[in-house]
Amino acid sequence: MRAVTYLLSQCFAGDTLKLRILRDGKPHPQLAITLRVQSLLVPESSSHRKLGQRCTDLRLPSYYIAGGLVFVPLCEPYLRAEYGEDFDAKAPVKLLEKWQHGVAEVAGAQVVLLSQVFAHVHTVGYEHHANQIVTKVNGERVLSLADLVARCEAAQAHPSRTPFLTFELEPHQELVVLESIGLRATTDELLDNHQIPHDRSADLRVVGSGGSGAAASSSAEAAPSQEPLAGRAGRRRAK
Repeated sequence: MRAVTYLLSQCFAGDTLKLRILRDGKPHPQLAITLRVQSLLVPESSSHRKLGQRCTDLRLPSYYIAGGLVFVPLCEPYLRAEYGEDFDAKAPVKLLEKWQHGVAEVAGAQVVLLSQVFAHVHTVGYEHHANQIVTKVNGERVLSLADLVARCEAAQAHPSRTPFLTFELEPHQELVVLESIGLRATTDELLDNHQIPHDRSADLRVVGSGGSGAAASSSAEAAPSQEPLAGRAGRRRAK
């Protein structure tokens, strides 16, 4: 297995490999496979600095606020803002593992974080949660921040069918549970208290909507960047 890993590490996207397959000891026709570019969960283009070059990713950060919970996608500028320039030595191992090795299984996939929790009567007991990965909402896997927004909006639109919003967090398998009824009122109250104009970033708002708005089903800005298979880890750590 190590020999296979080594051989793959010497290849680049676009290279063609010829594979010989054996099943039950019988050879099958040779296959030619062209290596494709991997899609990273944490985009390489989000790097703040590489080899003395300034960051080329100048997009405004994405965020979503629901009932005092603040959600953001994991990206390198966020890690640097939270943990400093040497974040690769200070950030939680689980976040670094996603940053270093995470590969998107579907187009537009992201690592969604519960960044922080605003103090409110409806969030008592949850204030200590910060920078934890959101894996599921109401038992359904979270694919991206836009996906999480859509699930939260659906629950608030039909509170009788979905009376609670349950967020599953890593790395300690903790749960955060909020009532769907009154969630929008709580959000609006906190936005007013903290002088925040919108409950979500512009890339998650539909043109013409105000306040909470509806979640965009997809976002070009959310799509992860791509790079060749070989040498990814080395470039990730370059400064």
